[in-house]
Formats: sequence, C-alpha cells, structure tokens
Amino acid sequence: MEESVTCSEDLSVSFYAVNDLALWNAGELLWGGTIPATDSTYFFVGFVDGSVAGVATEQGGDEDSIEVDGGRIPLDQTYRGTHMAKIIVFQDSNQDGKFDSETDRPCSDGTELVATTTREIDFSKVGNN
Repeated sequence: MEESVTCSEDLSVSFYAVNDLALWNAGELLWGGTIPATDSTYFFVGFVDGSVAGVATEQGGDEDSIEVDGGRIPLDQTYRGTHMAKIIVFQDSNQDGKFDSETDRPCSDGTELVATTTREIDFSKVGNN
C-alpha cells in the first residue's frame, strides 16, 4: 500500500449497522462517516480477507461536510459465510476519478489511517440470505 497522505481531520469512516445485519446484503459493505467540505474525491475501499473487494467514490461537500449513514460499497462478488472486512479511505491522488491501487494514497488524520478496524462479518446472516 502506498504511503498515506494527510487528509482533512473531518474525514471519517466506520461500519454502519453491524449489529443489524438485516440491513446488509451479501454483495456490499455498509458504512457511515463524514466527508469534509473540500474539492477532493475520496474512495471508500472495501477489503474482504485482505484484498480489495469494492470501491465507492464520494466527492467532498461544496460548503458543508456531508454526514453519511448507510453508504454502500458494492462488492465484486456475493460473499457467503464469515469473512474479515475493513474499509480504508483513499484520496484520488491523480484526480482521474478512478481508484488506482498503485497511485491513489490512503488518507490519514496525521497519525493514523482513516479506516475502520478489521471486523468479522458473517455474510450468511445478512438480510438477503
């Protein structure tokens, strides 16, 4: 993974509704967080079992931060059973609007990555199963 870049201190991400998996489906990760009032593009990158599994692209708010509850990261496949999941926020370093794992850099708040902790998700218990 590329070296991190310091992004806005208002940028945050967490898993959404992990105690209510009925809201989830097996082909996505749900997240909540804050997107700061910047002109930057951010990628909310979902990792499943350590590999990139999906990306949601979000644009910073024009004048106000945007609060997100229940944002969706579509995954590259439908998962079954228990898997380890994590979300890391990346900045669109080359400003091309596409997530490039070799180019775009993960965001930090100056000390640590803007990311969720790694969580065990039992996709057999999500709402569409």
